Amino acid sequence: MNLQVIRAFVRKELSQILRDPRMRGITLFMPVIQLMLLVSAARLDLTQAPVAILDLDRTSESRSLVSRVASSPFFQVKRNLSAHSEIEPLLREGVVVSVLEIPKNFGRELNAGRTAQVGVVLDGSDANTAGLVGNYLSSIAQEMGMSRLLVRQRKLTGEPHFSGIALRPRVWFNPELESKWFMVPAVLAMTIFLTTIMASSNAIVKEREIGTLEQLIVTPLRGWELAIGKVAPYFLTSTWVVTIVMILAWLAFGVKPLGSLFLLYPAVWLFLLSSLGIGLLISTFAQTQQQAMVMASFFMMPMMIYLSGFTFPIQNMPKWLQNLTYLIPLRYFLVLIRGIYLKGAGFMDLWREWAMVAGYGITVSTLAIWRLDRQLK
Repeated sequence: MNLQVIRAFVRKELSQILRDPRMRGITLFMPVIQLMLLVSAARLDLTQAPVAILDLDRTSESRSLVSRVASSPFFQVKRNLSAHSEIEPLLREGVVVSVLEIPKNFGRELNAGRTAQVGVVLDGSDANTAGLVGNYLSSIAQEMGMSRLLVRQRKLTGEPHFSGIALRPRVWFNPELESKWFMVPAVLAMTIFLTTIMASSNAIVKEREIGTLEQLIVTPLRGWELAIGKVAPYFLTSTWVVTIVMILAWLAFGVKPLGSLFLLYPAVWLFLLSSLGIGLLISTFAQTQQQAMVMASFFMMPMMIYLSGFTFPIQNMPKWLQNLTYLIPLRYFLVLIRGIYLKGAGFMDLWREWAMVAGYGITVSTLAIWRLDRQLK
């Protein structure tokens, strides 16, 4: 192995990446832009959801419930309705996502000690938001009912005493249940995956299109030496990008790694072995850069992102599709990076994920080098 030749080849490839505006944008700037846009836009929290109120009772009890909804940070009361006929147009036009319907005799039922029924009309076209809105409105109604029960008991017996079970949740790792803590490591993993596959999938194809592949064939470089020269610059630039993205996530969103950086960076490097290996393997099959981009998109979108658990929970997929996700390296890396980033997990806590990411990277890289070596002969 001639280290001097490999070092010179890596230096040449790195300088080409930095000189090429398109490659510079893909490898250096696209991950930063994706982090800022995705974490800011892909919020799973419910905040200021637009709702309307149809209060047919108009008593102090109904006004108390409306006040609780209006003062909640989760809702914004857009309209106060007067008839049922106004509900459907608002939902169809998307003005509100829910309508709280307080029937007549609501206050009378409460004062009589009976359960008062309250209707909630939800826009089911967005099932996730509808579920969250329904749960939050139900919690507000139950909280109001419990507070009235406590007041009534206090008037009758002094201090109220209830037997039963009191649930006191305690959330670890993300006490405020903010989606940005969930999204930052996932976006970091996705941007690494997207940029490295897109960049490395053009590595050999570009040489073929500009006519320099024949010059590489006649050099003393062997397949694995050429592979190192092609992917090493992306290792360096990706490490730099990961550092910048983590700093930006800390400054912009207040999210920083809870685990050790001595575990986080090796995990990233192992995953880079997988993503760069996939890109290099694609490059050995594609004949043009356009064909390489199409093949890379096939791997990135349906196979890697949709089935990795980034967009949809794996446990909600059909069983046969869950079995298919075991072939996706991003599945294991998402568990790995979230464990280190959010929980401060150690090596032994996630040793299975470490093993799978390393095994996948070694396998696909070996296959890519074998294919490349055959093309150079």
